[in-house]
Amino acid sequence: MLCAVLMLETSGGRNVYGHDPTIFIGAGEVTEANYRAYKAVREQTGECQGVGPAQLTSASLQDEADQVGGCWQPEHNIAVAAHYLKQLLTLHADSVQAACAAYNGTGPAAELYGQRAVALVAHFRSLGIT
Repeated sequence: MLCAVLMLETSGGRNVYGHDPTIFIGAGEVTEANYRAYKAVREQTGECQGVGPAQLTSASLQDEADQVGGCWQPEHNIAVAAHYLKQLLTLHADSVQAACAAYNGTGPAAELYGQRAVALVAHFRSLGIT
């Protein structure tokens, strides 16, 4: 499931900013310096942007990644996403579709995201990746 999310979020785990309509829209590669600049703006405006391979978007998830070593670092970004996805999977009775939809948000776009995640999980399983 994590591999599917990484594919859907950043085409396989690229360490980039997302495309939510904020000042940091499509800001390119995430580095420690530009992440710190982003975080200062986030704290002033309350606007969040997807960050890193797993596109951590909520301030709380970004802060959690910062606490374990830095949201700008792929290994910490992905670890927090994996933990959060596990929580969502438990919350949604082991439904990959529902957990992935919740990871993405709400509404029709999130539902489609969940469906795409299920298809990717099936593809990865067919390759022997679990």
